[in-house]
Amino acid sequence: MNKGSRTANSLKSAATAVGGQALNILLKFVSRTVFIKTVGAAYLGVNGLFTSVLTILNISELGLSSAIVYSLYKPLAKGDKKTVSATMNLLRRAYFVIGAAVLLMGLVLHPFLPYLMKGTTDLVDVDLVYALYVFNSVFSYWFYAYKPAILQADQKKYVSNIVNNLVTIATVCVQIAVLALFRSFIGYIAVQLLGGIVQGLIGAVVVNKRYPYLKENRKEQLPKDEKKKVFKNLFAMSLYKLSSAVLSATDNLIISAKISTLVVGIHSNYVLILSAVTQLVQNIFSAFTASVGNLFAVEKKEKSEFVFRCLNFLNFWIYGFCAVCLWNLFNPFIELMWGKDMLFDDFTVLCIVLNFLTAGLQNAVISYKDACGLFWQGRYRPAASAALNIIVSLLLVKPLGVAGVFLGTIISRFLTTWWFDARLVHRHAFGISPKKYYLRYFLSLVRVCLVGGAISFATLPMQKYGAFALFVVRLALCLIIPNVCFLLRFRKTEEFKYLLEKIKPILKKIKR
Repeated sequence: MNKGSRTANSLKSAATAVGGQALNILLKFVSRTVFIKTVGAAYLGVNGLFTSVLTILNISELGLSSAIVYSLYKPLAKGDKKTVSATMNLLRRAYFVIGAAVLLMGLVLHPFLPYLMKGTTDLVDVDLVYALYVFNSVFSYWFYAYKPAILQADQKKYVSNIVNNLVTIATVCVQIAVLALFRSFIGYIAVQLLGGIVQGLIGAVVVNKRYPYLKENRKEQLPKDEKKKVFKNLFAMSLYKLSSAVLSATDNLIISAKISTLVVGIHSNYVLILSAVTQLVQNIFSAFTASVGNLFAVEKKEKSEFVFRCLNFLNFWIYGFCAVCLWNLFNPFIELMWGKDMLFDDFTVLCIVLNFLTAGLQNAVISYKDACGLFWQGRYRPAASAALNIIVSLLLVKPLGVAGVFLGTIISRFLTTWWFDARLVHRHAFGISPKKYYLRYFLSLVRVCLVGGAISFATLPMQKYGAFALFVVRLALCLIIPNVCFLLRFRKTEEFKYLLEKIKPILKKIKR
């Protein structure tokens, strides 16, 4: 594949991802509003809890698809159809086993559900709802979920993006109709289950049409040495996938078990907004990462470290701006959308935003760590991070409530991931000390907190005029003040000038 084709496919993938994502986000907000007004916040808590439970169950996948996609690049480039088929056959068999494992683990966990659900509603058949969630996850593996891997490896991800976007949009629309007409939570979940099956079937048809040799070579198998390579990559990725899954899912489990399942429903509204912001930010960050080229094609470590600082600076600006906005707009927006009874107190909101910010500011480090393949060197860090997160969150949840859960995640991040991954990258990729990075990180946190706090304090008198007035004033200030402050402080730095040069060609393309 030539450079022009790769660029075109990348742009198509980005366009379909962002376009579909924007529409999906809008529909999810509409769906959430209808959900709360029709079946209530108690069901929202059950929905959030079971989603977190299945996130834990799905760690059995442990990055297998990523390892397979990586293994497909070379044979696809060479046109080696037999190796491609054999690799996809391995993924197909593995996904069937994983689906069976998720089903088994779901059955084993079922008797323990009452211990995870404090103050939950008795209006819903918990056993039936849980079964639907488990089968939804199982069927995602059994109904051709492995097929899109070849599209991603072949830089045709825009094809699966189109299919996924259309099915997701149709599914959400039907869910909204079911809620509005029948006020049925069971129907809502059943539609989601059916949508997943339809998505898998359509994806399989598309892949079979584009790659007919996959059906012809269903019995092809990889040689033992190739299988070893795949599973070696899988082992390295699985350690980090495990940590990520535990960190993302345990917050809701702890909140549900120690506080209330109803509070999980309130938290899920904040998660919905955070997920939308994070996805959009990741797309922006990925676009800039691609524009600087292959980071490891650069021979000199000094140049590579400079590119890292540029990406880190970009990351600070984007996440810092988003954190200021979230800090000031979270509660006014949620009050306008879903009412005052869906709000957390200001301190809890601050902890949620700090959790988002401290994680986001590590994006550049994570990108470099993955690109360098520095998994084995830090193989014990994910387990330490996950275990510490659970322990500290459990210790803090009783005295501090919901805020304690997020503080536990932040503390465990600083004690493990933050310093260790940065040290790993700087020592192995750049051959330098990470001390300057640590200093820049803390200065970034201070700047964001000062700007966000100043806007929050200055607009406190606006609260007496209602949520709408407060939201409008804060939105205007959040759009202007952080960006002006960052621009005045960094406009003369090398990193800013370098990124500005990278932005200019993108802006020219947009104008055309």
